[in-house]
Order: sequence, then structure tokens, then C-alpha cells
Amino acid sequence: MLELATKSLDEHPLPLSTVARSVIRLTANPAVSMRELSRAVSADPGLSGKLIKMANSAFYAGPEAVTSITGAVFKLGITATRSVAMTASVQALFRDGDPDGLEDRLWRHSLAVGVAARVIAQEAGSSLAEEAFLSGLLHDIAKLLLLQRFPAVYKPIFKRTLETGEPPLDVEMASMGFTHADLGAMILERWAFEPAPIGAIRFHHDPDRVGRYTDTDPANTDRATRLLAHAVSLANVIAKRLDGTAPTDHESPLTNGPTPAFFGFTTEQLDRIIQNVSYRVGDELQVFGQPDAPIYVSEHRDHGAD
Repeated sequence: MLELATKSLDEHPLPLSTVARSVIRLTANPAVSMRELSRAVSADPGLSGKLIKMANSAFYAGPEAVTSITGAVFKLGITATRSVAMTASVQALFRDGDPDGLEDRLWRHSLAVGVAARVIAQEAGSSLAEEAFLSGLLHDIAKLLLLQRFPAVYKPIFKRTLETGEPPLDVEMASMGFTHADLGAMILERWAFEPAPIGAIRFHHDPDRVGRYTDTDPANTDRATRLLAHAVSLANVIAKRLDGTAPTDHESPLTNGPTPAFFGFTTEQLDRIIQNVSYRVGDELQVFGQPDAPIYVSEHRDHGAD
């Protein structure tokens, strides 16, 4: 099955938009100018509109509305602009009109995990917030490929894990001999991502499998990979908690287990993170054209999000 999946991936790669590839290439250069980045973004009117919407969203909005691409890029900054471009390109991979609604559900979950991973990294004081967002956004990208190209095999697996709550890696290994985490890392390798997010995708269900690191070596790739993997792991639990598919008892990995211990978050910090995530996901869904998300917007905003 893995051989079939990789052959399909090699013969028909999951496409990133031309503009998204240009943005990724430009932002890999720390000396890129905002105006050069603005010109690249302007080649895609749909992406341009999303950037302006994001710059005027509740999180970024200032006293004056942003009305130009250049203004949006300057307000968002290089890394956030890259994230919006990637999100728009990834969203385009999901098909409209899926009769089971599985792709729409997967898209919303992926976006929620990306947002949650970003908030977690920010709360932890990490400089890798946007890398955490992209790792979260793409953590289940292999599930999309499998749903679209091998529906007879993977749709029953996906539905089973949704309905029973069984660990997806266990079901996938038993049914296919590999996991979506393995295949997801391979997809990011083909997209020429850096090692840390690739490792985060591979280990987001078991972050402690990433090699150990020491605080005296902040440049070590393992350190960045562990942080991103733990951020995505915790974000995955938070996203499921918000959409009602995760347990709320005290045995939940939200308050116990290696990931909360890794960050050392207090209960108050976790509560604040969950509230901020619910608010920010609602904003992002509006930017990307899916405003009807009461789980993330009305219920939590009515109680006042920070």
C-alpha cells in the first residue's frame, strides 16, 4: 500500500500553487524585500484578497484599514504572509461537494490545529510560531491524499477512527502497514520543507520519539523538531476538544502526559490557549471563506475572548 501511495505521489504530486511556491522560495531568503514579496503575491487575486482580509482581521487590525497588497504584507510580515499563501494553496487541494463531508471536516480540523499550534508556540515564547502553524496545518495532509486517491481503502479507516476514537496510527498500521504521519513527512520532503517541520509531521503522535536535545544547543534541529511536534500534538487535542471529539475527563492528554509537561503550561495558561484558539480559528475561517463555524466563533466570543 505504501508503495502504491508513493508511486501515486511521484507520478501525480500534490500541487502547490505557482504563487505559493514563489512565496516559499522568496521567504527562504532572509534578505527578501517586502515589495518583492508583494509583487509575487499580486499575481494571485484570490490570495491578495485573503491577505488583505487577514491584515484587517481582529488579531492584526489597527486604527486604519489596510486596502493594498503592499500594506497587507507590511502589516503581516514575511512569515505570516508565507503562512497565508500556504493556507490558501492547501485549501485549494480540498474538494467541494464531498458527499460524506469528510474533506470539509478534515480541512477545518487542519486549520484549527495550525492555529492552535501557533498559539501554543507563542504562549511558550518560541520564535517558531509560524513554523508551528504550517506544521499543524499540514499534519494530516496524507489523510487527504489517501481519501482522494484510495477512497475504498482509506475512507473506512478514517470513518472508523472518527466514530470509535481509536488511535489512527494503530488502525492504519493494522490495515495498511504504514501511517499518515509517515506519508505526510514524505509529502513535505517533496515540497522541499526544512527538516524540523518534516520531523514534526512524522512524530506529531509521539513527540518524544524525536532525539533529545540540551538547552545549550538551541540551533540543534532536534530541538526545533521536538518543539514543533509537541506543539502539533497538543494542538491536535485542543482542536478535538473544541469540536467535541476529545474526552474532557482528567485523564485527557490535555492535562496529563509528556506534551503538557514539555511546555510546563499551567491550567490557567491552557484555558487561555483554548479560548484564544477558538477565537482565532473563527477569524481564519472567515478569511478563507467559511464563516459559519459556531464551535469556534459565537459560543466563545459570547463569553469574551482575549
